[in-house]
Amino acid sequence: MKTVMSVGIDTPTKRSSKPRAAGGGGGSDARSNLLEPIPAGFRRLSWTAVTAVFLLVILGGVVRVSDSGLGCGPAGSGTHGWPLCNGRLVPGLDVNHVLEYSHRIVAGISSLLIIALVLWAWRRLTAETAIKRLTAAALGLVVFEAVLGGATVEYDLHELLVAVHLGTAMIILALLLAAARAASRGTTAGLWPSGIKRLAVATSVSVWATIVAGGYMSGTQAYGRAAADQTFGARLACGAEFPGCLGGWFPFGRSEMTDVHLAHRALMYVTAILVLTLAALVLRHARARGDRLGRWALVATGVLGLQILLGALNVVLDKSGWLIIAHLATGTILWIVAVSLTISVTGRPRAQGPPARPI
Repeated sequence: MKTVMSVGIDTPTKRSSKPRAAGGGGGSDARSNLLEPIPAGFRRLSWTAVTAVFLLVILGGVVRVSDSGLGCGPAGSGTHGWPLCNGRLVPGLDVNHVLEYSHRIVAGISSLLIIALVLWAWRRLTAETAIKRLTAAALGLVVFEAVLGGATVEYDLHELLVAVHLGTAMIILALLLAAARAASRGTTAGLWPSGIKRLAVATSVSVWATIVAGGYMSGTQAYGRAAADQTFGARLACGAEFPGCLGGWFPFGRSEMTDVHLAHRALMYVTAILVLTLAALVLRHARARGDRLGRWALVATGVLGLQILLGALNVVLDKSGWLIIAHLATGTILWIVAVSLTISVTGRPRAQGPPARPI
């Protein structure tokens, strides 16, 4: 009995006097539990970058509907119109000039924030491979996005370039969101059925595709094109009908603009089914486990309903710039929620390391 008591007291003392090294005999389990603490400053910076890119997307919509897309120079103006603004580093006080240049300023700020994240992650967070890769990928896409922005201006706001520009911004937003979530630690991954994981990924892809299709549809409008002779793009190709179109449901083949509009609607219907199914399954499993992720499932359902309502109003009320911007903002929020749900159910579980360090 005395021997047993002695072992029970002495063993912890021996372990505490010789802490196990990360590469020691504890194997992968021991190494996975020795997570490098993420500084609180890095977490704040990552969420600031997410917010900046979100605002950048919305400001891009404002530039679009205010006919300011070519506010710094017409198509074919070369460097005179981008990166310069009408040949000047600082634009005049014309509203279109100011709006277009404000979008570029916010893009520059967002780029600087992402560069700071990359430098911080690669210099200080040496063990955080996922964060380093996510931030580096975001920075690479920022460079591509800048070149794409210049090409969009140079080629008269072509609808394909507008759509790719918007889609790339959404991917950058998702990468930064994933980095911010990783820096904040914590996920419920590994506890979710594989079917829900696959459904979450499919839902995110569908939301992204719907947004890109919406960007293409918006790009067919004459917003900001000085030489445009069109007054009728794909946005109102179904007239004021919703959910029907020209007396039917999916009258593909009537015209190119009708097909563009119906493609966006078809993707929206698919996305709605996927979001509602995912929300129902996540809510059911979350309630059974007492997981707070069920709240985000309800948020996704609410945002989806609002997005469909705004889309319908955009058609029925003919034309309203603020409705278009609200539709873009809500779609972006739906994308954020879908990506967040996907990260939560598919990411690797993170052990809680030491408390976060201050800056």
